[in-house]
Amino acid sequence: RGGQQQPRAQPPLSEVIAAIDRYVADALERKRGVVLPSFCRIGWQVVRLRSGPSFRPYFQLLEPFCRSYNVRGAKQGSLDGEVCPMEELNVSKVAIRFSSKLTKDHVFSGLRAVVQQIGEVAGQGRPLNVQLSFGKLVAQERELRFE
Repeated sequence: RGGQQQPRAQPPLSEVIAAIDRYVADALERKRGVVLPSFCRIGWQVVRLRSGPSFRPYFQLLEPFCRSYNVRGAKQGSLDGEVCPMEELNVSKVAIRFSSKLTKDHVFSGLRAVVQQIGEVAGQGRPLNVQLSFGKLVAQERELRFE
């Protein structure tokens, strides 16, 4: 009777990317940023103007990612404002609130696979263009930027 359960197949990475995209877009709409573990920080830079605060997109690769894949983040403006509050990506929340099929294990392993693929492609100097709902991740000549 102690039959083994078959492991559930890993869903396509496109489903994982779509769920993470919805999670990050939701955070950005709430003027918060997200730290994607072992990869980057995406959020807003708040610049105080006479007319009130202005929010500019903020993207920073994490140092371990840069070292591991021999890539660099594009210099995108000066840091003349403060960065909005950041939250670490919550894989359980991604699975429960932003997907109808994924488990937290799917999200965790899928994110790791996507980050690895991005790093390998960018680290080889190959061009990369990943369209998300809130912008586009571009790699060119070992440099990554968000447009």
